Amino acid sequence: MNRFTRYTTIFCMCSLLALLNACTGQSGTEDEQPPPAMRIGVSRPLVVTDTESYSYPATLRAVRQTDLSFRVPGTLNQVIAHPGDLVRKGDLLMQLDQRDYQSAVAALQAELEGTLARAGKAAADFARAEQLFAKEIISRADYDMQKSAAHSAAAGVEHIRARLRQSQDQLRDTSLRAPYQGTITSRLTENHQMVRAGQVVMQMHDIATLEAVCHVAENHIANLDLQKGTKASLSLPALPGKTFETTLEEWSTAADPKSGTYQLTFQLPAPEHMVLLPGMSAELTLENTRPAEHVLALPLSAITADTSASASVWIYDPSTKRAQKRSVTTSRMHDQQFIIITSGIEKDELIVTQGASFILDGMELEAQE
Repeated sequence: MNRFTRYTTIFCMCSLLALLNACTGQSGTEDEQPPPAMRIGVSRPLVVTDTESYSYPATLRAVRQTDLSFRVPGTLNQVIAHPGDLVRKGDLLMQLDQRDYQSAVAALQAELEGTLARAGKAAADFARAEQLFAKEIISRADYDMQKSAAHSAAAGVEHIRARLRQSQDQLRDTSLRAPYQGTITSRLTENHQMVRAGQVVMQMHDIATLEAVCHVAENHIANLDLQKGTKASLSLPALPGKTFETTLEEWSTAADPKSGTYQLTFQLPAPEHMVLLPGMSAELTLENTRPAEHVLALPLSAITADTSASASVWIYDPSTKRAQKRSVTTSRMHDQQFIIITSGIEKDELIVTQGASFILDGMELEAQE
């Protein structure tokens, strides 16, 4: 190869290398341009009043539920009310055979008439004896005898009257009447059967007002406001999405020896256009009454997990347009959209609430509050 050819080859190689270097330099310049800043949403923590709630299973029951029985024995001869019937106070529910009791009343009324006649004669005799004794016509002994006879006859009248009132009461007790307005729940005997005094023959209840009964553990009872009228929220699986307000009516001050719990009884009026019946299962939610605390809460979207699966958030620094990851301690939910943070953030810090899952360390961010 001659010298010209050698120089020509070297020149071409140098030109090619320069061209390659120029192209390489241009590509490197383009790669070094920073990516556009990522847009995020930030906000300061929400300051909320922390009140802890407790929920307990409960059972509904009627405020008034009564076992009905006759006060006198007899044969049942009429059944007027049946289970499911709505009755008013004083309505006749069952009737016993009244013949024996009517005869007893009639006999005592006749006996009373005879006793009244004898008492009247004794009173008249005593009145005459008083006049004769005043004129010293009869002796003191005769006067005292007439006086005793008059008093004895009067006492006999009162005795018969008392027996007559008792017999009349027994006659009225052959009729079983509703003690209040309510619903018949069951009938425990059949017509024409002999029933004993005090034997439960029918049951009824009043569901215009209902009770919700729950049992509270001893480690919660001290935090509750045990005052008559304390409010609680009631929900029922049978009516999802519905809640009812109840008020505390009574509570036990001694723990159940078996369960170690305390019974609380709440009342609520029966709602219109809804059927709430005794025996339904429910849930009572009560709030504690310890002094309210002002705590910080964040939207759920602000919470991410760090490498140890612990909760963390991104703290945004507006001066550097960067965010720093920080571990936090979470508590319970607040209003179903926020979670209470017990440690790890300050109330004046900016927290990334939108786009937190896509942030990397050192990434430039464009924040919007």
